[in-house]
Amino acid sequence: MLAGSFNDWEQIPMLFSDGAYRVTVELSSGDHEYRFVVDDTWQTDETNPNFTANDFGTLNSVLHID
Repeated sequence: MLAGSFNDWEQIPMLFSDGAYRVTVELSSGDHEYRFVVDDTWQTDETNPNFTANDFGTLNSVLHID
């Protein structure tokens, strides 16, 4: 599942295809925080070096769209 600031942290199902989980989300310009939810455990995107602290003492991944 994917959840983020772009949709008030509602979990979006992801599909497994060609060896990876995928989902398409339309995003506006700016910074978007997100996390993955795997087996009810919230996880930071390990492939994204951009992150910020959240109110839960963990990290949210950050994606910047121009």
